[in-house]
Amino acid sequence: MRRLRVAMITRYPADPAHIAGGIQAVSYRLAEELSRIPGLELHVVHCHSDVTETRTVRQGNLTVHFLAQSRRRLVPNMMTAIKATAGLVAALEPDVVHAHGPSLAVAALRAGRQPVWTIHGVLRAEASQYRGLFNRLSFMLARRYEEQALRAVRRVTAVNRHVLEDYASWASPRWASAPADWTVIENPAPPELFDLRRYPRPGRVLEA
Repeated sequence: MRRLRVAMITRYPADPAHIAGGIQAVSYRLAEELSRIPGLELHVVHCHSDVTETRTVRQGNLTVHFLAQSRRRLVPNMMTAIKATAGLVAALEPDVVHAHGPSLAVAALRAGRQPVWTIHGVLRAEASQYRGLFNRLSFMLARRYEEQALRAVRRVTAVNRHVLEDYASWASPRWASAPADWTVIENPAPPELFDLRRYPRPGRVLEA
């Protein structure tokens, strides 16, 4: 019997000892747990300029595809990553595609797959925190892909209710075709965190 083939397109750490950012942490933890499910074949696709050499790493049910991108480019890497990622996803012929980013959701659509798209944060709110021409152009391009994804993707998950409510408040009225199936799935946490001993102290909220 053929195993269920899942392609997760995301930001994935090249070195698990050096995880940069929340999306990499979530993707690594999620891939780790999904790869333990019998009968599931998991492919992770990571296309970014932090990859210097295209390579494939296999470990059990998990296969990670690292697609290299140049740091020197005329065409934005976000655009070339869509083409490269879409080509690989189409070749993999997955049963399920899980995209962690608007441009990656667009890549799945261009590969002929209807993805599950996880929104990790409010893009337009993040854009206001960055300065400089490069950042402004980058966020403008990301917002363009976000609009494309919101028009076409039918299954969307948000990492918390704030994200879900923020998008629902402006996306749905703007586009009649906005996805109706929105679900909150909180970020995964390693099991060992649930085994930590509690040391409550009266009057203390946080202790580092």
